[in-house]
Amino acid sequence: MQFNGKITFISPEEKVWPNQTAKITVVIEEVDTQYPNSLSFDLLGEKIDLIKPYSVGSIVEVSLNSRCNEYNGKYYNSLRAWKIVDKGNGWTWVSSTPKASSNDELPF
Repeated sequence: MQFNGKITFISPEEKVWPNQTAKITVVIEEVDTQYPNSLSFDLLGEKIDLIKPYSVGSIVEVSLNSRCNEYNGKYYNSLRAWKIVDKGNGWTWVSSTPKASSNDELPF
């Protein structure tokens, strides 16, 4: 699943039970819509390095996995990011057409 939006919150790193794994929670909000939705997701372990190049206000595309866990007869959903791509300026396409050098001899 993918979600595009602006980062509105990045939590401080915390350690979670049982094995003291590092965790960061991030919230992103859709942009350019009349009724924007927000989404919260977690980064665990070495995946927390994915958010380090970004700050609040960055426009990103996040690839997520969803999980459902049962505890005492209740079900809980969680989203975990596995990829974050900068979308701040949109896609910029660069032409791959080579330029003619000054040494080229043209027949006309």
